[in-house]
Amino acid sequence: MILKIEDIRSWDKDTIKSKISEQRSELFKVKMQRYSTGIEKPHVINVVKANIAKCSTVLNEKREK
Repeated sequence: MILKIEDIRSWDKDTIKSKISEQRSELFKVKMQRYSTGIEKPHVINVVKANIAKCSTVLNEKREK
């Protein structure tokens, strides 16, 4: 699922941190699946990486404020 930056900005820091860890574990699972059995939708890896980047960016914005 693609996260929208507006939605992420409305979350508090703890929610963003938990979402980042959730997305990282999802990325690990998808990568392991890709190497072991193959995956139907390889674009999912890029979507998860983009979600992690968006969450990290918003978290850094909130830290600077």
